[in-house]
Amino acid sequence: MVFDKPSFVLSASDLANHLSCDHLTQLERKVALGEIRKPSYRDPSLDILIQRGKDHEAAYVQFLSKHKSVINLIGKPQAETLEAMKAGKDVIVQASLKDGQWQGIADILVKVNKISNLGDWSYEVQDLLRVSGQTKRERPQPLQRMTYSLLRPSMRKSLH
Repeated sequence: MVFDKPSFVLSASDLANHLSCDHLTQLERKVALGEIRKPSYRDPSLDILIQRGKDHEAAYVQFLSKHKSVINLIGKPQAETLEAMKAGKDVIVQASLKDGQWQGIADILVKVNKISNLGDWSYEVQDLLRVSGQTKRERPQPLQRMTYSLLRPSMRKSLH
């Protein structure tokens, strides 16, 4: 959750956190507004899980790159995601998605043969279990995929 005047920018993780604990939402709101500081505790064993997730994603992307064109957009703005989609890249890694106050980074977008305003193709979300050090428990995968799938069509107006 980020406060970008005049409103908050939210992610699928914020939605999942709210569904788990609405008090957490209020605490994150106060952090975003600068009213309190976020606790700094970090579980050292989490680093191992994070690295395993990164290794899994890298191996999967390497597998996909043997048969498909792959572009990695880690840290790149949404404009580059839109350009890759328009260009018809087969696989888009770390795709930035945003619409209004909702944003997120999909681990992988895979081109599928389904007609859209892009042409004879569109994209499906494949979101792996690891992102930003969050575990499966903290970030329900189906909710993440659903949110990103809803953001993707709303970006269509930017694709013309």
